[in-house]
Amino acid sequence: MSIQAASKYSVEDKRRVLGKAFWGISRFYDFSREEQAVLFGMSKTNRVPLKKLEESLSIPDFEAVEIIVSHLLGIHKNLGILYPRADELDGNHRLKTSWFKRPMRELNDKTPMEFILEDERPLSKITVLRRLLDLKRTST
Repeated sequence: MSIQAASKYSVEDKRRVLGKAFWGISRFYDFSREEQAVLFGMSKTNRVPLKKLEESLSIPDFEAVEIIVSHLLGIHKNLGILYPRADELDGNHRLKTSWFKRPMRELNDKTPMEFILEDERPLSKITVLRRLLDLKRTST
């Protein structure tokens, strides 16, 4: 896509797309409210803003959150490549949907979500996970 083509989309359009993507990913991988809050850099106990964000399919207005959602999309894409044809009747579906909750040797037997939750600012952790899957995808 050219720079001119990319510029025809407003910031609001991009944020709306990212919001829909986040809430779809959140449902697909069954993120808890606490996990959603950490990904947004919000208090784990204040659930009212999360409910409002989910109802409007939006995300907080922070650049870091936009980058996190972009990385989550990359992770989702990589998992789709690593576990192809992951329909509900296929074992790959379970592998894909449970990925954030399964311990990984590369993370000292922590789950990817435990790894993310170690830090109140999850961007660096999400970036590590994205790169880990990028490497797995390109080495297969």
